[in-house]
Amino acid sequence: MQRSLSRELAISLAALVIVVAGVIIAFNYLYSSRQAQHSLELNADEYIVRLADSLELPVWTLDTEAIDKVATSYALIRSVAFLHVLDEDGQALVNHQQTGTANLLRRKRNILHQGQVIGSVEIGLSVGLFLAEVRRQMWFSLLVMLFVVLAVIFCTGFLLRIQLKKPLTELLKTVDLIARGAYQKNRSRINIAEFEEILNRFDFMALEVSSREQRLQHLNRELQAEIAEHKVAEEALLESEAKYRHLVEKAGSAIFILQDGLLCFQNEKTEKMLGAGPAALVAVDFFKLVDREDCAAVADVFARVSRGESGSLTVQAKMYNVEHDIFDAELDVSLILWDGRPALLNFLRNISREKSTERLRQHAQKMEAIGTLAGGVAHDFNNLLTAMAGNVSLLKVNGRLDERDLERLNRIESCIQSGAKLSGQLLGLARGGKYETEICNPNLLIRQAVELFGRTRKDIEICLELGCGVAAVEVDKSQLEQVLLNLYLNAAQAMPGGGTLSLKTENIEINDQQAVDFEISVGPYVLISITDTGSGIAKHIQSRIFDPFFTTKEMGRGTGLGLASAYGIMKNHGGAIDVSSEPGCGATFFLYLPAVSQLVREVVSSAGASGADLLQRGRETVLIVDDEEIMLEIGREILESLGYQVLTAENGVVATALYERERENIDLVMLDIVLPGMSGGEIFAALKKINPTVKVLLVSGYSPGGEVAEILAEGGCGFLQKPFDLFKLSQLLRELLLD
Repeated sequence: MQRSLSRELAISLAALVIVVAGVIIAFNYLYSSRQAQHSLELNADEYIVRLADSLELPVWTLDTEAIDKVATSYALIRSVAFLHVLDEDGQALVNHQQTGTANLLRRKRNILHQGQVIGSVEIGLSVGLFLAEVRRQMWFSLLVMLFVVLAVIFCTGFLLRIQLKKPLTELLKTVDLIARGAYQKNRSRINIAEFEEILNRFDFMALEVSSREQRLQHLNRELQAEIAEHKVAEEALLESEAKYRHLVEKAGSAIFILQDGLLCFQNEKTEKMLGAGPAALVAVDFFKLVDREDCAAVADVFARVSRGESGSLTVQAKMYNVEHDIFDAELDVSLILWDGRPALLNFLRNISREKSTERLRQHAQKMEAIGTLAGGVAHDFNNLLTAMAGNVSLLKVNGRLDERDLERLNRIESCIQSGAKLSGQLLGLARGGKYETEICNPNLLIRQAVELFGRTRKDIEICLELGCGVAAVEVDKSQLEQVLLNLYLNAAQAMPGGGTLSLKTENIEINDQQAVDFEISVGPYVLISITDTGSGIAKHIQSRIFDPFFTTKEMGRGTGLGLASAYGIMKNHGGAIDVSSEPGCGATFFLYLPAVSQLVREVVSSAGASGADLLQRGRETVLIVDDEEIMLEIGREILESLGYQVLTAENGVVATALYERERENIDLVMLDIVLPGMSGGEIFAALKKINPTVKVLLVSGYSPGGEVAEILAEGGCGFLQKPFDLFKLSQLLRELLLD
């Protein structure tokens, strides 16, 4: 129940009046009690004196009636409790006694007559009776005051109700307006100063509230904008944190932090690279994962970075994962703070593939350099063999020889053929041994080569796993057979006590990374796998087995050109060769050959035509272009022995001038490819310009790749590989001149 202000004020005022009145009455009671006590004593003294004076004569005369009358008049006083009048002998003349004589105030006085004691009077005044009278008066006063207080309360409440209603209503209205946000002063004046002051304060408060509300609204808008900015920044931070966490976790490099030599953070790539989960890596000493030979270099880099000598340093080392598999690693190390303490931030990359690619690149560069050298040597060697073979052929044709001399010439021819094979290996090393290509089935080539090999090594079991539907390949059959036989023989030498030779073919796809590793094109390939169960190849020599003249065989038992020429032949065919081996576990060689899905134009050399035992002669004119004088001489002698007219030129300038002058008489040009000044291709172009139908037979100690193939594609009649014999030359010349 709500209380009224006027009622509360009236009650409060009444309570205040009652309290004040009570205090006054209490003080008045105490004061009156003390005054009554004093007044009672004065009355007792006064009464005893007056009694003694009034009773002097009656007691002298012993007038009992008068004595009784005087005593009775005093005994009737309400406060008198007893009154005794005695004669001089102490006999009671009057004796007035009331009940309740406790707490009495006694007075006694002698009655004198002319200075002689004639009797005595004793009076007792009751203090309680006197105080009771005083209390009756006080209660009467209290009742009167209570009536007055009630009247005051009623009148005060009524007056307050009348006087407070308007100002309170105005005050409530003002508060209501302020509550609704109407802070402007909009009210009537009040004549009560206190309420007017209150309302003025409310107005001032409203203005202050309005001003502060505006400031708060402004601050609130700024705060909301700041909160929005913080929210955007926080979202950006969370997004950035999530992004960088994702980058760190999904980074291609292993990222980890080392503190006191122990891993205190690592991303997923680190765990995958080291082959262990986070729990296993926490307790691992990092240097136990580094190869012993590289620990000093890694520790030196860690120390230099920790001393602040450089912002970051890079070091390469061999490392092990927890399963003790070794790999080439590159560490990028920098100094950071981790949990308030210095630590080393490491970016770890597995560069085994890059190292392997670099080794392959270096090997390819070395092979290319050696191949260039070998090609030059083979070219010059073929020229010498050609001169030797030509002279032998001339001796056989023109000379009258006995059987002993003919036997010697046959031995010389056999040596020439052996030299030609060695020259072929050198040209294979130079990636120039693809003499005659044709599209063939690799399974058929493997069967033919392995049948020949199987007859010589009955103690080796041959297992064929030749895939069905293996794609065709475009190869020089004799060259590929040479590669296969070299690998078969190497396998046989690795299995002196017998074993198993497994041959497998399958179709595969070379991806981008494999194409980079093997330096070949992306696409479909035929993979030929040759696996033996021999002694295997040691790791430290696997990178050298394709080097020219490198061999593990005893002196005189190997040239070191078998695998080197195989490497060159495979490269020349657009393929690759690789090896996988463990000591004691045998070896597997992988041959990659580009697969073909349709027939391709073949570059067919006339050198492939089988020679006839009978010489074929002619009368046409042939121009020989060669920079080697011995080749010009032997060529002239051979052709003249066959009946041909011969012109010679030692370079391109002489050849083009001679042909332009004798074009009507020259039927065929025998053109060497490698010449000083103008190259074979430039000479061919110049001759074609003079006579578009010119017949040109290309002759070279190099293999028919590169420039030879281009000339043949542009109209060259054929190709003759040095060294050649008289019978092959006579056959080829007739075929070309009669075409």
